[in-house]
Amino acid sequence: TVTTNSVRIHVYDLLTKDAEIELFSWGCHVPIGQCFVAMNDGLHALGSGAYHVGVEVNGLEFAYGANDVPSLSGVFTCHPRTSPGYQYRTTLDFGERTNTSDRSPHGDTGASISCDGHLIMQDMAREYLGCDYDLLRRNCCTFARDACLRLGVSEGEIPSWFLNLASAGADAHDAVTNVEAAVDRGVEPLKRMLSLENSGGRRRRDRPKRSGRKNRDKESNTTGGYGKMRNGGAIDSVVDAIGRSLCFGPQMLTNSCAT
Repeated sequence: TVTTNSVRIHVYDLLTKDAEIELFSWGCHVPIGQCFVAMNDGLHALGSGAYHVGVEVNGLEFAYGANDVPSLSGVFTCHPRTSPGYQYRTTLDFGERTNTSDRSPHGDTGASISCDGHLIMQDMAREYLGCDYDLLRRNCCTFARDACLRLGVSEGEIPSWFLNLASAGADAHDAVTNVEAAVDRGVEPLKRMLSLENSGGRRRRDRPKRSGRKNRDKESNTTGGYGKMRNGGAIDSVVDAIGRSLCFGPQMLTNSCAT
């Protein structure tokens, strides 16, 4: 026999309408629930919003949430449209669906058979642990979408408006992460270059002076005023050439310049 499953998605606002916060410094209560619902009404009109979502399968609603206990499932159940702590908004009814699975009701594997929806949800409960919950990537909305696909609802039939906000947040987070990684990749070569320059500068500053340079400086200071202006053998050659062209000896020219 072919098994069909009744599949519905129930969508909730994250806060109930009667939720309030007390501002002690002002001595008043703010109807935060009404404000949030009004904001979600506007986002819903734009095809987005912040929602809690549950999946009703054959008269029982399944949803996914976070917990801090390792190996504990994050999937919980409740009566349809009564998920605690949320404000019911609307239902998406996909009707009766037939799905195929290679698991039999007795846990055997074999040829593909139609499967009771509650068995599929039990399998998902083992996969969706509470400690794996992620506000942007693995949440109640992504759980509901995954459940619908496994229960025979096609991708094109599942609306995106209850998923859009989390998807946009995940995309924004990925973009920021990619930019930070690109900046790190660009800065690292500059850091290495500066590190090499600094180490090279220290080596140059720590390098001892050559003794030959000191001796040449001392020798250049023994020839009077002109000798203090000389710069090694290049100036000596210039002095010799000028002396020969004027029929003076180089020593005469040097002495005349000194006087």
